[in-house]
Amino acid sequence: MSTIKRIGGAILIVISIASLLFSLAALAGVWIVRKPITDTMTAGLMLASDTLEVTGRTLGVVDDGLATAGDLVASTQQTVDSLAITLDSTTPALQTVGDLVGSGVPAALTAANATIRTAQKSAETVDGVLTVLSQLPLLNISYNPEVPLSQALDEISTSLEVLPAGLEQLGEQVTDSVNNLPTLASATRDLATAVGDVNTTLEDSRLAVQDYQQLVLRYQKVVDFLQDATPVITFVFPLLLSLLIFWIMVVQVSSVRQGWNWLRGKPSSVAPAVAMSPLDALPPADQPVAAQIEAPAEPSV
Repeated sequence: MSTIKRIGGAILIVISIASLLFSLAALAGVWIVRKPITDTMTAGLMLASDTLEVTGRTLGVVDDGLATAGDLVASTQQTVDSLAITLDSTTPALQTVGDLVGSGVPAALTAANATIRTAQKSAETVDGVLTVLSQLPLLNISYNPEVPLSQALDEISTSLEVLPAGLEQLGEQVTDSVNNLPTLASATRDLATAVGDVNTTLEDSRLAVQDYQQLVLRYQKVVDFLQDATPVITFVFPLLLSLLIFWIMVVQVSSVRQGWNWLRGKPSSVAPAVAMSPLDALPPADQPVAAQIEAPAEPSV
């Protein structure tokens, strides 16, 4: 049994010394890697802070762009609404114009042309009379115009003959346009509604961008806090880890001492319990028994 205990003590010493060396290496490694970890952590937090700052600026630019686009879309919606109102209000006027161009003006021109034709007939008579009178030597009348009045009136009448048909065709086109105006006005109002939906979408997008801006701002505050706390974190954490390793080393030293005691065959330092014999528990002969001391003697009569 003593040999097994010594072998166990030697194994315990070897394991404890190996663990102690590992703990020493770990303790040294904690403080060796502290500076590279601190530098890496600082660089990473700085990069994260710069990235969040650039992201915040980009979101600001996006928000400004959405605001400008929203203003343009709102202005476009107002313009389209005004156009729809104009189309609605223009329909009666264009209907009047179509009626006037298609029927009123052609009728007036036809009547005027008829009057001109009548005047032309009269002008032919006048031209004939003047021509005859100009041939009489006693009257001394010279009538030889480049364009006789009847011919001029005939040219005017010929020019007017084509106008009523053209005006009637134009009036039909205006009437067709007027008939299409309600459909065009309805389509314009639908377009204004669609533009309003786009503006609503832009406003929702702006709200989302502003939420992201607030989120980025909170993240940036956290990163800035970690940047300020990095020196404390990189000192306190290795210190606590060193204390833990030191406590483990103390345990390992105690294990080495225990193994050394086993190896030397030294008994454990536990005080054995001493058994007391029943005779030792009795009082000496010259001392009275407790019962006799406590019980007083009765007086004799």
